[in-house]
Parts: sequence; C-alpha cells; structure tokens
Amino acid sequence: MIEKVRTAVFYATEAGAEPVRDWLRDLSREDRESIGKDLARVEFGAALKKPLVDNLGEGLWEVRTQLRRGRIVRG
Repeated sequence: MIEKVRTAVFYATEAGAEPVRDWLRDLSREDRESIGKDLARVEFGAALKKPLVDNLGEGLWEVRTQLRRGRIVRG
C-alpha cells in the first residue's frame, strides 16, 4: 500500500465554507479528474517544483493543472 507523504488542505472560511471545493464541483467531470490526479501526485510524493506546484511562501503551495484547450488552473 502506498502512503501519502503530504495531505492537501483546502482553504475554509471561519463559517466553514470551502470556496475551492465549491468551485471544483462546478467544473466538468474531465476537469475535476485532471485536477484530482495532480492533487494525488502531490499527496503521494511528486516533487514540489514547477510546473506542477509553486511555493507561495509561509508554508502555502499551489497546485497547477493544465486542462483541455490549454487552460491552466491553480488551487
């Protein structure tokens, strides 16, 4: 069994809302799967370097996923 080396954490407001998860739910299934695969790569050991991730400082990282038609999303 492969174990996670890190866990993705989504931003939550003080009221408990998770805007990124809400945004993800509105995407197409194909786009959600692409983003999910990249999140899994990061959680299960991919190197934390560009172009997959970028360090925003203070322990905050963004995951970058290239979607169809050349779109890139960051979360």
